[in-house]
Amino acid sequence: MNFGLYQEILEIFKTKFDVIIAEGLFAFYDKSIVDMYDYQIHVKITQRTFYIRRQMDTRWGYEPTWYIEHVWKSYLMYGKPEKSSRNLYSINGENNFNIPLIIRNLKCI
Repeated sequence: MNFGLYQEILEIFKTKFDVIIAEGLFAFYDKSIVDMYDYQIHVKITQRTFYIRRQMDTRWGYEPTWYIEHVWKSYLMYGKPEKSSRNLYSINGENNFNIPLIIRNLKCI
């Protein structure tokens, strides 16, 4: 991933939009990018839930099990936020979440 380009795009977007959602496997990987975030939301799910949801997601067509395992292992290595991250809000992704409650809690951080 080209983190320099990603950071440049985020900087441009911050001047044009009030809200930017940066998501994905590497959203928490590069500290200089993480430092740009006003708030961070990390949705935690179990490996089992990840596998089930990934197998049900057909946007990209069939994904073999070895690839799903690779994505999970990559998440474990690169995708978790640092526990000391500022303005980090963790959500249990095993259940439905209450968006208004999340927004209220973010405003308190």
